[in-house]
Amino acid sequence: MTRTGHSLVELIVAMTVLGVGLASTGAASVYALRQSSDALLKERAVAVGVATLDSLTLSPAPADGAVRRPDLDVRWVVQAAPRGGTITLQVSPAGAPRWVRQFRARYLAPVPALPPGPGPAPPP
Repeated sequence: MTRTGHSLVELIVAMTVLGVGLASTGAASVYALRQSSDALLKERAVAVGVATLDSLTLSPAPADGAVRRPDLDVRWVVQAAPRGGTITLQVSPAGAPRWVRQFRARYLAPVPALPPGPGPAPPP
């Protein structure tokens, strides 16, 4: 006697294999989406950190501070020295930080302006 079709056990095994494959495909899609959004946030953190650090180094007297943006927390500490100092800046996601980007820069104290001189020498 020949059988046509598949047994119930074969059908259950096939459905299980198919289910595991579909579940892993869905998990891979969720993982890829999370990695992509995390990379975009890190890229934004670098841009915000560089812009903030640039404006702080151009300031004549930078001071410690913090800024909270909708998606990022930015904090900086200024360590002053007689002729400048160091600014340490940290950028992390708002809420529960999963990572922290840290930047450090040196700045110089503003150069005092020279007093006006006597002017150009008269022609002979």
